[in-house]
Parts: sequence; C-alpha cells; structure tokens
Amino acid sequence: MPDILNIAHRGSSGNAPENTLSAFRLAIKQRADMIELDVHQTRDSHIIVLHDEYLKTGILKKRLIKDMTLKEIREINKNIPTLKDVLKLIKGKIKLNIEIKHGSGYYPDIERNVYKLLKKERMLLNTIISSFDIDCLKKLRKISDDITIGFLYNKMDWKKALKEAIDLKAYSFHASNKILSKEIVDKVHKKGMRLFVYTINDGNEMRRVIELGVDGIFTDFPDRLADILPHK
Repeated sequence: MPDILNIAHRGSSGNAPENTLSAFRLAIKQRADMIELDVHQTRDSHIIVLHDEYLKTGILKKRLIKDMTLKEIREINKNIPTLKDVLKLIKGKIKLNIEIKHGSGYYPDIERNVYKLLKKERMLLNTIISSFDIDCLKKLRKISDDITIGFLYNKMDWKKALKEAIDLKAYSFHASNKILSKEIVDKVHKKGMRLFVYTINDGNEMRRVIELGVDGIFTDFPDRLADILPHK
C-alpha cells in the first residue's frame, strides 16, 4: 500500500457520472488506490450505490430509496449499481471505502447486510466502512472486530470525535478539508490511526495537505492526484 492513498471520491466523479460503474472503471484506469462510494438499502434489502436517499421521479417529485424495490429503482434509472455489482467489478483490482449514509435506525440491519456481502465476496480485508452516523459505527463494531472502520467528521470540535473514534477502534479518521490542521493530523497519528482528508480537487491544495502528513486524499480527479504523488 502506498504511503498516501489516492481515493477516488464516488469513483472518478470529475470525469464520469458519480457512483456509477463507468466512474469506478475510470478510477482504476487512472491509478487510484481506493474507490469511495455511498450506499443505501431498498425495501427488499438490496444495497445500492447512490449518494442521495431518494430518486427524482418527475418535476418536484421524489421517492425514498427505502420505500422502493430494486426493480422499481432500475425502471427509473438502470445505471444505479448494486454494491454486489461493484464488488464483482473491482475485486482484485482496487480497495474500497463504503460510506453508509444511514444506519439501521433508518435502513433495517443495513450494517449486517453490508458486512455479510463483503464477507461472502471475500472483500472484507480490502474495505473500509465509514459513516457520519455514530450509531451505525457502533453497530458495525458490535458485529465484528474484523471490520475496518473509518470515522467521518466535519465539525470544528474534533477532539470529542477523536475520542469516539478511538473507542470504536477505528482504523482511520476522515476529516473534511475545512477543519484540517497539522494538529489534527498529529493527534490522529499519535492515537495510531490514519488521517484521510476529503474532498480535494485542486493540485496546489493536494500538495499542501501532503505536506501536512495526511495518509489519504479523497478526490473527484484521481488522475490529477496520481500525477502529483510519487509513481508506484
């Protein structure tokens, strides 16, 4: 694994439609080390890859993913992949970061369903599961100590969040670039975790955070970051 991970945010989403198989294929081609994607759960318990928790079904009309079956979703947009589709595409080619947008308080047992799918496809060791939902992360840790947890955070009072991440035995702390500082990077490292920063698309800003000592950068343009990072 390289010193600094090039993490394709929703795939190569600056060059292809986000969270699609085409964006993930392009990220692999553009030398990303990891793909980040967002997941939700359908009414019939399929895990699908999409940023929003709803689908637009017309002008000013929306339907929640949790109220729809996979078949209904595919009838509206056939390009929305399932997590299973993505795992088949990337297995053996690239690592993965799954962001669960809402935990089981919203999507029944989504944490266990994601875990079971990763285990079945033998992708658990190559995947980080992250969330802003602390209850979701707690449930993941209860399910298994084998789950690699990423703690997502974007507020200025990060010291309390860092303690929560430690309690969860998180592998990595994923900080918004808006709150990033040398102090956060050093504190996270001191606690034995990795620091990943999101989402950076400007080359000069990429160089700045590299100087701060981050371990991974989420970007919509993995090709830009690949040109800046030392070639593997």
